[in-house]
Amino acid sequence: MASRGTKQPIPFLLFGLLLVPSAPIPGRTLVWVPATDTPLTFEPPPNGVVVAAGATLNTRLEPIEAQTPQREESHGDPRLRIDSPRDGAVVAPGDTLQVTVSSPNRTRFIDIVIIMEDPFDTADLGATSLPAHFAIKIPKDISPGSYTVSAMAGLAGRAGEDGEMVVAVIEVDVERREMPRAIRLGRVGSTPPQLNFEKKGQTRDIELFGDFGDSDFVDLTESSRVTFESSDAAVATVDTSGTITAVGPGRAAVVAWYGPRDRGIKASIPVEVR
Repeated sequence: MASRGTKQPIPFLLFGLLLVPSAPIPGRTLVWVPATDTPLTFEPPPNGVVVAAGATLNTRLEPIEAQTPQREESHGDPRLRIDSPRDGAVVAPGDTLQVTVSSPNRTRFIDIVIIMEDPFDTADLGATSLPAHFAIKIPKDISPGSYTVSAMAGLAGRAGEDGEMVVAVIEVDVERREMPRAIRLGRVGSTPPQLNFEKKGQTRDIELFGDFGDSDFVDLTESSRVTFESSDAAVATVDTSGTITAVGPGRAAVVAWYGPRDRGIKASIPVEVR
């Protein structure tokens, strides 16, 4: 390891060539790092870190791939692509969803349509060439959650035969902009029940509703802003969709959170397994 008084440039290999950086600026450390599959450890640390005299500072630098989880590749055929919105985009009820579809390799299609599940109305959305743009109105009373946007395009077939259908798919997350005044587990207007299980292995699905004021009660069960947890996993567990599974005798509580823990709101329901 080089002494603290003299910072030596670090040589490295790039495409088989040994490269030596120019002399560093006095008092600073400049580090050039080649691509690697293994995390690298340096001392002294990269430029800009201030430490007390006599201290030992170990700096760990990892490849970008180790720091950022890889997103799954988009679904569908590479000849057809939904350019916007991006996969996983968050939109709000009442908004107009602008969808742009293209063909990266300029494949010619004879018919392009956009399909979404209920309650979206996409019956009249079609085009005959790409790129194509579509506007989809998001219903104001839609339940928050993930919805699929599918672009389907047809290739010209041989005489007397149907052509091939190419599909591109993304997901959009529909979420309310405002926070609910309160949330509750169970149907609105009913008393929050205690969930009783007679034996382990039994399951129950719970629903979460939000009160947004003015009699605006919304099913939040599938919202990406909702998380469920159990106070005692030895008694009962709950998954991300709100399904409770009895594990062993005892009492526990299932808690639902809407929003981040530091400023979100929660509701709970007691659980007993006999």
